[in-house]
Amino acid sequence: MTRFLAFACAILCVALSVPAGAQTVPESAPAEGGRLVIVGGGLSLDNADVYHAFIDNRLAGSPGIAIIAAASASPSGSGATFAGELMFYGVAAEDVAIVQLAMLDDPDTPDVDESEWTGGATDPDQIATIENAGAIWFTGGDQMRLRQLLIAEDGTDTPMLAAIRTRLEVGAVVGGSSAGAAVMSDPMIAGGDPFGGLFGEVLAAAPSQSGESGSLVLDRGLGFFSPGLVDQHFAQRGRFGRLARAIMAQPATSRMGLGIDEDTALLVDRGDRAAWVVGRGTVTVLDGRRATVSATGFADIRLSRLHGGDMLNLSTLAVTPASGREPVTARPSVFGGLWPSVRLADPLESETRQLFTSEQRRAATARFEVNLAEDKRGAIFVFAADARTRYWRSAEEEGWNGTLSGVRLSLTTGAPQPYRH
Repeated sequence: MTRFLAFACAILCVALSVPAGAQTVPESAPAEGGRLVIVGGGLSLDNADVYHAFIDNRLAGSPGIAIIAAASASPSGSGATFAGELMFYGVAAEDVAIVQLAMLDDPDTPDVDESEWTGGATDPDQIATIENAGAIWFTGGDQMRLRQLLIAEDGTDTPMLAAIRTRLEVGAVVGGSSAGAAVMSDPMIAGGDPFGGLFGEVLAAAPSQSGESGSLVLDRGLGFFSPGLVDQHFAQRGRFGRLARAIMAQPATSRMGLGIDEDTALLVDRGDRAAWVVGRGTVTVLDGRRATVSATGFADIRLSRLHGGDMLNLSTLAVTPASGREPVTARPSVFGGLWPSVRLADPLESETRQLFTSEQRRAATARFEVNLAEDKRGAIFVFAADARTRYWRSAEEEGWNGTLSGVRLSLTTGAPQPYRH
């Protein structure tokens, strides 16, 4: 394991230099409640803001960082890689520990037999690593592995998961990327194709059902993030429809979801119920608490889009734009600000699936319709702006990028509909 850490650190330190952080986020962890750093996957090593959001929020007096790479098919290798990244950002090697927890052995690491790590969730030595950590990180992979390893068969917390919750409550930071982000909520999105997941029943996951094929799959998550569901690789994989359908499968008061882009994080202060966007992409917020459901879809989810430095109130879902982003009042410009969110559907187009977009504008309202058609099934998303829609942008932001709130989102599924010009 020492060889893995040294190799990863050496490669990373030679490859890049650390850029100065550019985004303003809180500087110290709260005394109680802990913080979360939820990353949408695809984290670049030169994204200093996200790494510092995790490293700098360690619990005071507890510099240790515990890495849980059990979601990965290469647990020791993935753990060593992230350990090297932490050391690249100045974390001392003696403060980093890879937790021995895994479901299977990686044949590419012959000097480490990860199959011996399957009992790590009850191993006193591994639990002690968690108990001494000021920060805990979950790598990417398959979130169902984390669920199976950390939640006992009777549905109770394993001793390791109980220890993680205790550390979080006393002020530690818990972070994760990709699968490590998905598992933050409870329930969690365990799988489902972004288009296929719009149709059919919502499934309770079995281990063989996780992944990217077929129906939307929900299962129990770890529940560190309580306000709603989390989805990742959001814009890059066209998952906004999947997230919308997932939140609408919840009780009305719990219909909230966050879609986090790659190379982007949400820094959550659980005590203050506030969150800040960190990184290069966006966080899309879906609020379905007042939406309506029908046999063919849903209507009036409220959508917001946040960029780096923006703050989200997790109780009210009110958006506070970062300093430098000024309100845009001209309605044509506000309507233009919808386009980056409308374009979230673009990754769903394929050789077998057609996508058409139309736009209708009035003096005070605008309607953007995205029509997706494949074989004998289709989906229509409608993005609508009205008097409640708000848009902020800075002079440096290009195109229609900017912070947006109060967009109405609706979905209708069924037979493919003809394209209407």
